[in-house]
Amino acid sequence: GEGEIETASGGRHAVHTGDVFVLFPGEWHRFRPCFETGWNECWVGFDGDYARHLMQAFFPPQTPVLRGAATHDVSTLMTRIVKRYKDAAPQQTPLIDSDIIALITQLVLLSRSGLTAEQRTNQSKLAVARNWLLEHAFEPVEPARVCEAVGMGYSALRKAFKEETGYAPHEYVLEIRLNRAKALLMQTDMTVTQVAAQSGFSSVYYFTRFFTKRMGCAPGAWRAHRA
Repeated sequence: GEGEIETASGGRHAVHTGDVFVLFPGEWHRFRPCFETGWNECWVGFDGDYARHLMQAFFPPQTPVLRGAATHDVSTLMTRIVKRYKDAAPQQTPLIDSDIIALITQLVLLSRSGLTAEQRTNQSKLAVARNWLLEHAFEPVEPARVCEAVGMGYSALRKAFKEETGYAPHEYVLEIRLNRAKALLMQTDMTVTQVAAQSGFSSVYYFTRFFTKRMGCAPGAWRAHRA
């Protein structure tokens, strides 16, 4: 189908079959399908420090429509995210995180068609690094293993990774573990010790200290506040 979208920053834009449009938090917007054709749509919403960093870096509100971005890979990722979200099982959380990051990466690459071959190679390597870290986030992560998977030295990888994500690789893993821990605290009856172990933290003491620093209260108090 087709239709149009209008936003505060970008004004009015036509939307055609195969396009993707991006909505930004706090940004006034409205959209509607064409009366004659209607349209089929699929939505994925997300938030978080890394997501906000990518959106601010690569998707200006002035151009909310990504022409032709609904490729087969993008459509497959969006459908899979929706299916996993509906499953609502705690073990799906890291898989959803991985798919959303892969989705944003695909859209970044599609929106940056003017990249040089070297820049595209680096983007691909960083995508491999992110996916590798997501897959292994709940295991002991050694820098040498990440570098081997990506084919970059650690100093170069760390610099490029932090420029794109806002996190060093180790910090990125901690964010993944924190998100997993919050999901387990909200959706299961596991003890704090069990949550720490299931989220990849080396000890409940380290987990509690890190969680308290990041969230402003201990895991048990955080869970009780949301009960």
